[in-house]
Amino acid sequence: MKRLLVIAGFVVVVLGALAGGAYLVMSTETAPPRKPVVAKQAEDEPAPAANSSRGPLSNPDQQDANTPSDDTPPPDDKPDKPVTPPADTTKPVKPAPPKPDTTPPSDETTKPVKPDGVDQPDASADVNPTGGEATFAGRATDDQGGAIAGATITLSYLVPQKPTERRSRGQSSRSASNIATTDDDGFYRVTFKLIFPGPDAAVSVTLSAQLGESQVSPDIHNLEVSPNGLHENLDFVIPRGSTITGRVVNHRFEPLPGATVVVQPMIEGGGRSKGIQFKADDSGTFTATGLKPGTYGLLGIFEGYQPGDDVVIVDLGSGETHVLAQDVRMKPQTGIVLRLTALEGQPTGRFNVTYYNAEGKSTRASATADAEGNALLGGVPEDAIELEIEARGYEKTARMSITVAKDDHTDIGEIALTPTPGG
Repeated sequence: MKRLLVIAGFVVVVLGALAGGAYLVMSTETAPPRKPVVAKQAEDEPAPAANSSRGPLSNPDQQDANTPSDDTPPPDDKPDKPVTPPADTTKPVKPAPPKPDTTPPSDETTKPVKPDGVDQPDASADVNPTGGEATFAGRATDDQGGAIAGATITLSYLVPQKPTERRSRGQSSRSASNIATTDDDGFYRVTFKLIFPGPDAAVSVTLSAQLGESQVSPDIHNLEVSPNGLHENLDFVIPRGSTITGRVVNHRFEPLPGATVVVQPMIEGGGRSKGIQFKADDSGTFTATGLKPGTYGLLGIFEGYQPGDDVVIVDLGSGETHVLAQDVRMKPQTGIVLRLTALEGQPTGRFNVTYYNAEGKSTRASATADAEGNALLGGVPEDAIELEIEARGYEKTARMSITVAKDDHTDIGEIALTPTPGG
């Protein structure tokens, strides 16, 4: 019985050993092959020998699965972790940047060279500005062939200049001059002095014409003009505009000689654009010419009066001459009228005025006396009670009492000035 137990135990040991071996064989056959791990070698370092005990195996799967090893891990269903190869610590060497060329360029490399490879002389070096003259003649008419009198002929050109150290060669300045005005029959003829590039050289000029501020001829004449040249038949057609005529008066319907009338085109929305100014004559009558068809607002400007107080609206047709049914009336500012006199001579021209109120506060202004010493001072402070006057060549007056009326002119009579001793 004892022997049977020993034999049975032996059999169990043998069967267990056989079962373990079979399990190892199956694990080796079913496990996925390992990727070869090859350590990166330096270029100058020789690879270790295959049988070296230090170097890694070139193929770990070549090891016998039945051979026990301390480094062999037990069978596992999980794949092996990837082995990260050592980083390459070799740094690339950057090439040194090229050194800038500090050699100064020679004069030959800085000179502009013509396409044919030969340096050409600078034409501006031959400029020798010379004075001369030329004659221009023509006529200005309207679109119906009628004569346009009083049209202005304008000449403009680039004035040649001699090369200097201060100016670049060939540099010129533009000159524009009103050279002529057409006569009653629309003709003009004028000899005008010009600056030419040389005694026999021509200069380019441009001629234009206009009547008043708004009537501009579309005709432009571009000419090559030589010294003593004659240029005729330079005609211009100036479309005839419309005209407004009327009179400028004060609040008492008295004419205002020399008043300025501003004719302003009305714009959409009720506003007015920048206008054209016309002067009234000694009777206060004005004529605004060369206007395009449209709606205009007229207002007056005169010293001592409120500008734009009364605006006259006019609807103007093409080629129409419109006579105002109502005057351009102006409302006075608060002001005074006076006349300067002196024992010697007649004070005229500009003079200074200082106004004082009851508190002693002063306000300075200036005015102009005509040839007879008459002056109208507008914009006088309504609270002014005194004034003093100072004119060149005369002593300052003492303070004089005055009384002013709002929006009216108060006549304070004559003021006598005393000449400055030795003046």
